[in-house]
Amino acid sequence: MAVPVSIPHKVGDTFRARVVYRDTGGDPVDLRTAGLTIASAVKAKGLPPFPLAYEQRDQDADRGAFDLVAETAAWPTGQLAWDIQFTSANGTVSTKTMFIVAEADVTP
Repeated sequence: MAVPVSIPHKVGDTFRARVVYRDTGGDPVDLRTAGLTIASAVKAKGLPPFPLAYEQRDQDADRGAFDLVAETAAWPTGQLAWDIQFTSANGTVSTKTMFIVAEADVTP
């Protein structure tokens, strides 16, 4: 059984995840022509989701790449669930759930 992805993060720091969208053969897909809508959120138990902003990277230099970004001052500490959702004309597919371990910041 695969171990779930767990990413440490300090609450209050900017969260930025660089992601590359690939086809079934493993090749990066040009997001300008892929016809995708990409959405992502972080969720803590009992709270509404915290959406992540989508930022497409230069597809000529970094095909398939995008960033998911959020300011995290309002995030609670503890384990947060996270996934990415890709919607196309063929339907919606989500990644496996990943986890962010949100830790309190030490330096104010």
